Amino acid sequence: MKSVLITLPGKNYHRDKPLFYYLEGLTHDENMALYHLSYPKHTFDVEDFPEIILHLKSEIQGILSDNAPQQEGLAKVEVLIVAKSIGTVLLKWLAPWILKTYPGVALKQILITPITQALCETCFDIPTLAIYGSCDDLLDKPSRALFQLNAQVCVEISGANHSLTIGHLEQDLNALVKVYGAMTAFIRKDLNDTLTFKPAKGKDDWQILVEALMSAHPLYEPYMGDAFVKLAARYRENGPSEPDNYHLIYYNQTPIGFCAFESVTEDTVYLIGLYLLSEFKGRGLGARTLCQLEHYWSFMGFKQVLLQAHEAAHWAIDFYTKLHYQRIKTPESLRSIKVLNKTHVMGKSL
Repeated sequence: MKSVLITLPGKNYHRDKPLFYYLEGLTHDENMALYHLSYPKHTFDVEDFPEIILHLKSEIQGILSDNAPQQEGLAKVEVLIVAKSIGTVLLKWLAPWILKTYPGVALKQILITPITQALCETCFDIPTLAIYGSCDDLLDKPSRALFQLNAQVCVEISGANHSLTIGHLEQDLNALVKVYGAMTAFIRKDLNDTLTFKPAKGKDDWQILVEALMSAHPLYEPYMGDAFVKLAARYRENGPSEPDNYHLIYYNQTPIGFCAFESVTEDTVYLIGLYLLSEFKGRGLGARTLCQLEHYWSFMGFKQVLLQAHEAAHWAIDFYTKLHYQRIKTPESLRSIKVLNKTHVMGKSL
């Protein structure tokens, strides 16, 4: 497969800077075609974005035309875009356009010091490496948490600012080495084994909730009757009562189920439910999903997670027990949540 690497610079971070200069040698070693894009204006603001995006689309069209094998077309082209700072904001419009215009292209992205405005719903539809400093004041904590949850690889440089510098030469050099290693591994790795999450919005997404509940119904029917059927019918018609708490789970961009959770206190998160479609059960994806969620919750500052499991659902109790959840007495933090009959409350410290 033909491989192409395209860079989108920051306002003051161009091709001669360390990270982009490193890509010169890396792309040579990996037999990739390297293209450094530039902007039509040296200084620009948000109102200039439409003109700049139009310019970049034209440049990318030319690059893809030059690299598409005549007989095989764009389906045989792998494109990696490396964006720095303001380039990550431009990429949030360019990446969906590439996916729609060139559906055969295998697209990946490296976001170096992304800024908060770079986040969008399609940001994680493709394999993503996010690199940023823990003291970067252009990327807020909720955005960093979303990267922790959804990016296939996420590298946070402790103490680094938006320039990925810390202020001490040895630490700055170590940070560069860490970034170089992450980019090299990401470029060389097959990333067709990724879990991501998206908010459940609208009837198409609700249908995934319905199918996941119906796949769980046969297991729970002997103990809970048609409770899952009734809940699925309600979701099919109107969606969940608090839709902001519900998220679809994607495996390699394919929806495989849903999870739902909410904050019940400042340091406690409550897992409402986690259900997978039948064809994705038994593959370790449920455990991976929960572990990824736990990492996200911990990053957001939660200290414990609570959930309920039906006393007869031994498969669910065993699942959570293997992941170090323990049965506990109903804590004060769950008073606002309806504790169901014949259920065990289980918890875990994060």
